[in-house]
Amino acid sequence: MTEPRWTESIVEERLVEADDGTRQSRTMSFFEAVTNVVIGFLLAFMTQIAAFPLFGLEVSIADNLLIGSIFTAVSILRSFSLRRLFEAIRARQRKESWRTKDSVVLRDHS
Repeated sequence: MTEPRWTESIVEERLVEADDGTRQSRTMSFFEAVTNVVIGFLLAFMTQIAAFPLFGLEVSIADNLLIGSIFTAVSILRSFSLRRLFEAIRARQRKESWRTKDSVVLRDHS
């Protein structure tokens, strides 16, 4: 068996398979994540500008940007942590599924 060429291995590594069998490149996943963060930050910033005065809070644009940045950082950490947790759960389930399939195959051949 021959080793894959360097370019083939890079392409294979960059593709991430979803549950439904479709694939998304790591580059597209990255752009999706960045887009999500940017839109979330802008939405939070605009919401703060609109909502803070309703509560009698007068905050400068610079402070609004800082507050938005803090909440964005917390959101990224939360999202990353949950994604890794669910990936670990999915990996464990997949591993257990393969064990079950292997034991069924072994019993069928007895």
